[in-house]
Amino acid sequence: MLALDSVNNKNCSIRAATETYGLTKSLIHKRLKKHNLNGNCNKAAASGIPLASYSFHSKYNSQQIFTKEQENMLAAYIKDFSKMQFGLTYQQIRKFAHSYAYAP
Repeated sequence: MLALDSVNNKNCSIRAATETYGLTKSLIHKRLKKHNLNGNCNKAAASGIPLASYSFHSKYNSQQIFTKEQENMLAAYIKDFSKMQFGLTYQQIRKFAHSYAYAP
């Protein structure tokens, strides 16, 4: 992220980065803290790795039940039902997904 790079390189303050890049102050703080760059800006700059190369992941990945492959299979199955004019209601899809997720 450009905002984190500019704060890390001390080109601008966090407040200036929030105004320039349209991010919240808390978001920048969280991202800096996440990678322990809050107090170690010089160490990160010395390593030569820009902050833009870091990948930030969603915090909801740990709550996912299906893998991407399983999710795609489930979606294809539901679409096949729809093509056969056997549309499922929202509750039926939820029950089906639940039984698929917790099948023995």
